[in-house]
Amino acid sequence: VEINIPKGYYGDSVFTVTITEPNTKTASSVSVDIHVIAADLPKQELLFTQWFYPDCLASYYQVPAWSEEHWRIVENFARLAAKRGRNVIYTPLFTPFLNVQPDFYRTPCQLVDVIVEEGDYRFDFSKVDRWVDMCDRLGFEYFEISHFYQQHLAKYAAHIYGIVDGQQKRIFGWETESLDETYQNFLRQLIAAFIDHMKARGDDQRCIYHISDEPDLENLEHY
Repeated sequence: VEINIPKGYYGDSVFTVTITEPNTKTASSVSVDIHVIAADLPKQELLFTQWFYPDCLASYYQVPAWSEEHWRIVENFARLAAKRGRNVIYTPLFTPFLNVQPDFYRTPCQLVDVIVEEGDYRFDFSKVDRWVDMCDRLGFEYFEISHFYQQHLAKYAAHIYGIVDGQQKRIFGWETESLDETYQNFLRQLIAAFIDHMKARGDDQRCIYHISDEPDLENLEHY
């Protein structure tokens, strides 16, 4: 049971929970004395983030990624994350390349729409705008941009989907090594376009970029 204490409130209260069995009408109650001191927490100064997985929410609730129902579910969970003190939110430009075994693909769930045209790329950031606007409503201050490479070894490219010749398909995946020149060219175009877009919004200084995670001495040179 969670109690929301209004900002500025202090004093003594009694909180009572009663559970009633519907058939026998028997009830059980418990009361708790609550003392709220006359102090509010100061503004959070740390940058606090934890993984946030819209793709898992789409899978669990069996709704299409970025359908209206999915957006509703995502906002509910994001609201709770903000309430719990997170001021940075993990933002899936790409489907998160996190916590997966080799050859496994998570449910596609990227915010950036990618259109491939003769080796060049166009990017639609409409869903990014909706995401940022949602997070502004909920009180998030910063956006942790999803990993550009595989989580642990940075050996492979992120899993990217795009529209090629009018058809949606995966364009980078487990078969793409991180230093593949085609992928590097994609990242150059995507990052430049994304930064320009966020600058136009006035939000470029709110982004924190992820390369990969958890290097060790064996892959230090690769990093």
